[in-house]
Amino acid sequence: MKKSRIVLPAVYCIICILVIVCQSVGIRNVVLKAGANVLMLSLMLFTGYLMYAYYRDDDEKAEGAADGEREEAEILPSKEEYLKFAENYKLTKRETEIGFLLLHGYSNLQLAEELYISVTTVKKHLTHIYEKTGTGGRKELKTAFLGWMAVEKTG
Repeated sequence: MKKSRIVLPAVYCIICILVIVCQSVGIRNVVLKAGANVLMLSLMLFTGYLMYAYYRDDDEKAEGAADGEREEAEILPSKEEYLKFAENYKLTKRETEIGFLLLHGYSNLQLAEELYISVTTVKKHLTHIYEKTGTGGRKELKTAFLGWMAVEKTG
């Protein structure tokens, strides 16, 4: 279940409003007024800490995902390795270009923009690449490439 980014700030605002209301109501008993102020201040600090922890966790997850993407990119093929793979599967020049960029994490839209073709054309090329390599998608293509590379290196 995804946490909502609006709940904690809303709770924080409600607590701030309660503090203002308590101050304006004018509690006459000094001890009761001090207790109310301490309680509201504690709630504000606790809610602030929760917001800090919540958003920090989200930022760390986002950074972790970016680090994971960088690590993945480091093990991807050099142009020479991929050209051998493409030649082995008899990919056309355009299919080779698209496959190489695909393995480096390009989306269909990014591929279309990079190669000055439509997204529909990218999809057609991808279909041909998947057919020729016997794969069913990006992950399988990457797995097939890495497997092929392992076999090539071991000879």
